[in-house]
Formats: sequence, structure tokens, C-alpha cells
Amino acid sequence: MGRVLISGCLVAIFVAYHSMNVVIPEGCAEPWKIRLMDTINKPIFFIIRDVIGVFDEQLSVRMLRSLMDGMGRMKMEEDSTLHIRDTHFDGVSVRVYVPISRRDGDLLPGVVYFHGGGWVLGSTESEDNIARELTKRLNAVVVSVDYRMAPEVTFPIPFEDSLRATKYFLTHTETFGVDPSRVAVAGNSAGGNMAATVSLKLRDEQFEPKLKRQVLIYPAVQFVDYQTPSCQQSEKAPVLKRHLKVYFLSMHLYGNRSLENVIGDNRHVTRDVRENIRVSYMDYSWLPNEFLELGPYQDKEIVEGDVDVWNSIKDAVMSPYMSPLFAKHLGDLPDAFVITCQYDMLRDEGYLYARRMKQFGTKVKYVNFKNSFHGVFNVFQFIKEGEQMVDDVIAYLQNEL
Repeated sequence: MGRVLISGCLVAIFVAYHSMNVVIPEGCAEPWKIRLMDTINKPIFFIIRDVIGVFDEQLSVRMLRSLMDGMGRMKMEEDSTLHIRDTHFDGVSVRVYVPISRRDGDLLPGVVYFHGGGWVLGSTESEDNIARELTKRLNAVVVSVDYRMAPEVTFPIPFEDSLRATKYFLTHTETFGVDPSRVAVAGNSAGGNMAATVSLKLRDEQFEPKLKRQVLIYPAVQFVDYQTPSCQQSEKAPVLKRHLKVYFLSMHLYGNRSLENVIGDNRHVTRDVRENIRVSYMDYSWLPNEFLELGPYQDKEIVEGDVDVWNSIKDAVMSPYMSPLFAKHLGDLPDAFVITCQYDMLRDEGYLYARRMKQFGTKVKYVNFKNSFHGVFNVFQFIKEGEQMVDDVIAYLQNEL
């Protein structure tokens, strides 16, 4: 009995500490929900990833995936208005959502959707509620892509899976009653990266039929600088922490956690490369004042990088199909809707990507959600800011498709 009491007290102290150690976005409608969500998630992720993962990395990943899939199913209900089936597009697992109300001969818009989760977590299960919402409210056919992930595979396999599935859909739209001239790609976080890089590759190949729109929801678009102002300011923001961002990149590149310490200090990139990227792509002075004034950050000295590590990852990290921010040309792309969140480590790179696309003549709608945080899109049924974000995405696609 005494041990149980002590254990309970320790858990309570741990939860209370983390509850008080999270920055709640100013102006959010339901701060208690955000605090509760982060307080529950943080110790669970810590135990699974940093305790169990030390002994069995594969088991920890499977457990985290099951957790995310379960969260995606929390409010899942039977829906007689949709026809949903799991299938394969050119060998890639997908889930297809079709409105039952579609009449023979009708041509609907189509959306290819890529889930987030750092190329390690997430699935068609975790994004099921989002896909259903898009299908019903857009009256569109939605394809949710279940691309393969780390540690089973590393870059470029997830990108190649996403590309193959998109090409298949574009060339088989008649099978699904979709107008080939009204197809968009969309995704959040790592999925936003997939949507951006697939758009780039299809443009580079001059693939027909062309995508009409791309929706990039807090996308990851560069993997060189992990000390941006938003990375520093959002260290205590909900959901995406620096250690998770570092973990995801190490897994995506190597299929293991061996790069974590190097990436966290920006030592995975050599000094000359970082200096060139800062001048050419990521000058912090290009960021809006409201970003820089949000909280303290240090414009840290560029450190010497590990040459061996850089030589082993540079082809991947500098590829435009992994880091679209570094693409030489960002014109002739589908019109884009780019969303960032004020309290998110990916805020600055998302803004810079939208800015750079505009400079090349791509039409971009950019919105920064000032009271939101990374991952809010996935919890739109619980958090009002997430609901607003989903509403904005749907309104954009209704107008543009």
C-alpha cells in the first residue's frame, strides 16, 4: 500500500510539474483543454520513447503508432453518407473516401491527403476524422495516403510512396468520378512536406494532368537549422518539442536515433553550408516583427559541424524533395495555401517558404494562427482553434476547386 501511495504521489508531482511547464497560447478559447492534452501526452511519450525505446526501439514505435491511431479513432462514428475502402495505388496503401450522394456521371473535386507524424508516426487511422470531414463538407473524393515510414524505411521512400499514389490518382480519376482538373494535395506537418515536395516533383516532370492547388498545414520544409527563433520560442509550447523534432529527423534519415545529439546543436551541418543557407534562404531579418517580438531568442553563433555526418546526409537534406525551401526555383507551382501557428517550431520555415514561393510568382495565401500550436489541426473536434483551421482549409478548397 505504501509503495502504491508513493508511486501515485510521484506520478502526481510529475504531471503537475509538466502541467505548469507548458506555455499556453495567449487568446486561446479553451486553455484548460490544451494544458490537459499536453500534460497527458508528455509523460506517455516520455515513458514509451525514452524508457521502453532504450531497450526496444521497434516496440516503442509500434506503441506510439497505436496511441496515435487510437486518438484518431476517439470520435469516429459509423457514417452512412460515405463509402470508405482501403486499397492500393501502384503498390501504396491508401484509404479512399467517396460521398455516397455522388450520382453516376458527376465529376467531383479530389484531394490527396498526407498525414503528419514526423515520418515515424501517423496513418490513415490517425487522420480518419480529418479525411471524413473534408469528404463530407467539400463533397469531394479524398485519398488518404498511408506512406511507409521510419524505422522500417528512410528517405526517400516516404516521398516516393506519396508521389506514386498521387500520380496513380491523377491518371485514374475517371475510376473515382473525379474531375482531373480539380485535384489538390494537402497535408499537415510531415504531410505538409509531402504535399509540397510532390507538387515540386510533378512540376519538374511536367506531369499531366497538373495539380490545381496545394494546402500546406504547418509544413516542415527544411532540416538544416534547428535554432530558428520559433524553435527557441516554442520550446515549451504544446505537442512538438525540440527533442521530438530532432528524433524525427534522425529516424527519417538513419532509421535510428544516432543523430539526435548532433542535430540538436545544429552540428549535423558544416559551418560554410549553414552560412550560405542563412544568407540565401533563412535570414531571420526576413521574419515579421511579430514573430521576433513574441519571446526571447538568441541568434546563436554558427558552430563547426561534423563533416562526416554532413557528408552522409547532405544529399538528402539538400534535396528539394526533402527540403523544398532550398529548391532553386519555386515558380510554376500550384497555387498554395500555407498555414503556420504562432506557437510552433515550424512557424518560421513555413513563413519563409510561403514568402519564397511568392517571390517566384506562385500565388500564395498565407495565414499565421496567432493563438494556435502545432498539431491543432488533428484535434479540431476538441479545440476551437483547430475547428477554425479546418473551416479555413475547407473554405479555401471550396473556392479554389
